[in-house]
Amino acid sequence: TEILPYSIEFDEKIWNIPFDDLKIEEKISGGYFGEVARANWHIKDRIIPIAVKKLHVNGVNKAVEREIDAMKNLTNLHIISLYGISQSPVTNELLIITEFMQNGDLKAWLKKLPNLPEFSVLLSFAKDIATGMAYLEHRNYVHRDLACRNILLSRCSKKVKIADFGLSTIIDTNDTGRREEALSQKLPTRWLAPELLNDQAAYSIKSDIWAFGIVLIEIWLKGDDPYAENIHAWIQSAVSTGHVHEKPDLCPNDFYEHIICECLKFQANDRPTFSNLRQSLGKWKY
Repeated sequence: TEILPYSIEFDEKIWNIPFDDLKIEEKISGGYFGEVARANWHIKDRIIPIAVKKLHVNGVNKAVEREIDAMKNLTNLHIISLYGISQSPVTNELLIITEFMQNGDLKAWLKKLPNLPEFSVLLSFAKDIATGMAYLEHRNYVHRDLACRNILLSRCSKKVKIADFGLSTIIDTNDTGRREEALSQKLPTRWLAPELLNDQAAYSIKSDIWAFGIVLIEIWLKGDDPYAENIHAWIQSAVSTGHVHEKPDLCPNDFYEHIICECLKFQANDRPTFSNLRQSLGKWKY
């Protein structure tokens, strides 16, 4: 039987994947709602490398439903593809089966490198993320946890895709969402927009724009945490009163000023859209 670097689209006919068809290999990461393992899916005469997300049991029913519903309805080259679901017969854990990205997450990949990649490579990553997020924006979805740890790299390390929709939610056009629910999920302070920290607004596309600006900071910090030397209380106080993360040493001045700082505008309505950002990044010269 051949192991294939295989990509398939969501198919209702194979939606419920028998647990016996899966061979879990090793844990590759952990998150707020569960852990992700590398696995092989034995289907007919093929073995397909996959990622299996095992969801923690306590208090995640709504989160599980939201993740599945979100991923079933999202199809884009820069969004991780959902293959189906399964369930452990021993623990009854729900397993979410997605495509496997061989080079892991962007944060870990950057930290392993001896030097920051060339600007053209980082710009390509920024374009990919903005393109995927523009698709979410068009579909009225909010990611809620956009960060380098949730950006995955392809086998050739030239393309990235957005992952982990455990906090995704569809936004009703007449409702900006429920901030109380968002904050109850213990979202990382370093990526939160000031309107969330100020308790003045619900999660929105514009707060994802802020998080994208912080992702760009992360990229130019070579995977280091933003505000790495500061505690959460300081970050919350500073950001909620207008502090903007300083320019990373290796980031070009014009890119910081015209892309990153635009995303980090204090007033949410002053921030660009992902569609705007995709166009701006597409025209960027280097």
